[in-house]
Amino acid sequence: MNLLRTGGRILASRIGQAALNGVCAWLVARTLGPVGQGHYSLTVTIAIFAAALLNGGMGLAAVPPLRRGEIGLGTMLRAQRGWILATAALLAAVAAAAWMLLPDGMMARHLDWDPALLALTALAAAALLAFDILFYDLLALGRLLAGPLVNLGRAALHLAILGGAALTGILGLRAAVLAYGASQTCAAAVVAVILAAEVRRRRRDGAPAYAPPRTRSLIADTIARGWLGQLSAVVSLLHLRLDLAIVAFFCGAAEVGVYSVAVMVGELLWLLPSALQPVLVYTSSEGEGTGADDDPA
Repeated sequence: MNLLRTGGRILASRIGQAALNGVCAWLVARTLGPVGQGHYSLTVTIAIFAAALLNGGMGLAAVPPLRRGEIGLGTMLRAQRGWILATAALLAAVAAAAWMLLPDGMMARHLDWDPALLALTALAAAALLAFDILFYDLLALGRLLAGPLVNLGRAALHLAILGGAALTGILGLRAAVLAYGASQTCAAAVVAVILAAEVRRRRRDGAPAYAPPRTRSLIADTIARGWLGQLSAVVSLLHLRLDLAIVAFFCGAAEVGVYSVAVMVGELLWLLPSALQPVLVYTSSEGEGTGADDDPA
């Protein structure tokens, strides 16, 4: 019953998030038109894929040791912060190399990118990477509703920025990508603040001391345990989003714009099973002798 009640609350927040995301998609599609919407969808897809590819399972693999009390939250956060900063630097380097090495005008022709848009896409990918990793720390703490609520706030902020840009007449592809990246950055920052407050609370309450491993070894160990699960997520994402690249290659950006809106409507069917995912990850990571009556709020 507790699982269903918590899943119902998560579902309600997901429905609100989906509604806000739907309004965002409508606003972007209405303002940018089919071609602009196509470029926007391809840009967001690239950011999502880059974040998933560089995640390495640093979030998912952290849940069992944190849940079982095998490692301190502060220690894991330091390792995750190191990984996020390293991958963000790698993203910046890859973006710069791509701009210099790819044929002149290639990004502009296919994605309508200039250097500013490329940088904004890399920023959005880094912010999404940080949120995806830290989201699992919330699950390990039993804060099952916190992540969905932050996501709901992120969607509301995204819509607010897009709406402001539309009202002032500056909503174009660059402003739309900026709104996406800014909302992702704020969501990651909110989760980081929540986790930092939890670390301080545990220190005040006299949490047990841990013999912290070296940050590099902890990163390597976490990646070793999480990469396979993350690889399956990347393959699944590629399976779900490769169609956009195929449509873009054979038909062009305008058709991608129309197709992406139709796909977004179909993906609303995922709301019910995805609402139970945080609960199942949390409960399945319990060790022997770990109570299951933690407050999931």
